[in-house]
Amino acid sequence: MKTISGFLSTPFVLRRRVRRFVAGCLAVAALLLTGNSSAAEYFVSKTGNDDHDGLSSERPFATIQKGVDALSAGDILTISPGEYAESVHRQNLGHLEKETIIRAEIPGTAVLRGDVPAGPFQKTEGYNLVYETPFDRAVQAVNEVDTLTGLSRMPNLAELDAAPGRWLYDAGAKKLFISA
Repeated sequence: MKTISGFLSTPFVLRRRVRRFVAGCLAVAALLLTGNSSAAEYFVSKTGNDDHDGLSSERPFATIQKGVDALSAGDILTISPGEYAESVHRQNLGHLEKETIIRAEIPGTAVLRGDVPAGPFQKTEGYNLVYETPFDRAVQAVNEVDTLTGLSRMPNLAELDAAPGRWLYDAGAKKLFISA
């Protein structure tokens, strides 16, 4: 009798295990399908304001950097048409299970330019060929405006004065120096 009752209870136990397995699979599938549902979408526009929350096209950020700073893994950043003169930096944005998207609202209409015009320059006192301008951003390169020829960086003002066509950035003074 024990073997018959043991045999009769086996299908019930298996059905319960199958139900638990199926329920677990459905829960995992639901999580995977809705994993990005809590993702935020941020907006950037030339008419925006970095004091906005950026969470709608009616209240967009003004800069791409502000939009990128707001992103978490899995979020979307939509950029309105325009030319944005800024450099953008961000570390640790991605995640293996969540796709983070940065896109133009209309493909091909958002241009990110890393170059920023400098000037006006004035002669630096005590030097023959050196000119300076206030500049509050880190400088990675300097190009001549008409030909886009890259100028070389110099380590100090004395060497800059002796080597025309070069540049120096003093981060402490927030000044960009060039030699003519």
